[in-house]
Amino acid sequence: MVAYLKDLESQGKLSADVNIEVAALSFITMNFGFFYSKITLDRRFVDISTKTYIENSTQLFAKALLKCEIKNDV
Repeated sequence: MVAYLKDLESQGKLSADVNIEVAALSFITMNFGFFYSKITLDRRFVDISTKTYIENSTQLFAKALLKCEIKNDV
């Protein structure tokens, strides 16, 4: 994840204020938290499909990091 974000940075696609290590850790822990909750809590607290979660959370995360506008065609 860090290597991917560094590649985006070298291409000038990341916002200047992005801390790459923090962004990578945030993305990984965000996803870990979702899947851990989904497994351990069953549907009591997480009633969102995995597909919906991945599509929306990834788009939200990318919009926060990237300079360019992302089309909403997920």
